[in-house]
Amino acid sequence: MAKKLQLVEVEWTDAQIGGGWNTRERYADKGIAKCRTAGYLLVRDKRSITIMQNVCDDGTVSDSMTIPAGCVKRVRRLK
Repeated sequence: MAKKLQLVEVEWTDAQIGGGWNTRERYADKGIAKCRTAGYLLVRDKRSITIMQNVCDDGTVSDSMTIPAGCVKRVRRLK
């Protein structure tokens, strides 16, 4: 059996986009998206954090998400 991965929740920020004709003020007010993603922590280093959606007993994993470290606001362990 492979090493057990820790279940975590990552709070992070993401870019937002807009399209179509609108006022400059409307686009200026877009701000950034505040996100939360839960998964199994695979790798965390100074550049990024990678979490997995699925982990099997044989050590295989699937469906990853890598978030740049500069976007990560908090990582919380889940039970």
